[in-house]
Amino acid sequence: MTTPLDHNAKYLNVWSKDLRDRVYGAILNAFSSKFSSFSACHLVYDDQLMHRALRHAVHSAIANRQH
Repeated sequence: MTTPLDHNAKYLNVWSKDLRDRVYGAILNAFSSKFSSFSACHLVYDDQLMHRALRHAVHSAIANRQH
């Protein structure tokens, strides 16, 4: 959930909903994998989507927690 302006070759993964962003390796479904480190997200201002993204981030953090 990024834009080409956010692209940085140092990022391991980039997610976007725009098919054209596959050119630089963007993953089209941000909810298909767990976030494992720092993530930036630019969402459409939709309550349900924002709630889903927040839940996904929290669950990813819990799953990646170091014991």
